[in-house]
Amino acid sequence: MENEQTGVNASGKNKKILIVVIAILIVLLVGVSALAATIAIKSKKAGSTPNIAETTSDTGNGFAYEASVITGADDAAKAEEEIQKAAESYMTLEMKMSAYSSDGVHFDCYLGNSLENSYDMYLEIYLDETNELLYRSGLIPIGARIESFESSVKLDSGTHMTTIVFHQIEDDHVTEYGNVAAAYEITVQ
Repeated sequence: MENEQTGVNASGKNKKILIVVIAILIVLLVGVSALAATIAIKSKKAGSTPNIAETTSDTGNGFAYEASVITGADDAAKAEEEIQKAAESYMTLEMKMSAYSSDGVHFDCYLGNSLENSYDMYLEIYLDETNELLYRSGLIPIGARIESFESSVKLDSGTHMTTIVFHQIEDDHVTEYGNVAAAYEITVQ
């Protein structure tokens, strides 16, 4: 009976992990699009002078418009560089969606830095009710994982909703490259 429940729970947890990964990829894709749009707007506001390949005017129906094709090599190179940086900051989360404790302080979990990621990371767990920091990890290398953590606050019995924030860190171990947050459930039995 216990093995059957574990199999069902594992299947449900795998579905939850897949849903979280897909949601994060969608959010990051929207972020890359927004970043490209922001770069284009900033370039226009900064007064950069693009190379104009073609300009068309028409006043046929009382409306006047002018359309231009922009071929500015500098703007295109900057935008491509920013998009490449954003693509490198995609983060694959490798985690179980909940942690368990019998004493309210020591939790069993699975939180990993996937081999698909490009950077080391650290994570923080915040209690949603109070926004209090419960745990901050050290650096987690690519391919490594945390299987337990100790909360800075003793939690009462029950299920607590938290937010876990994964931070990608560049090789200098100071500069944050990107971060992503996810809902995380912790249970004290």
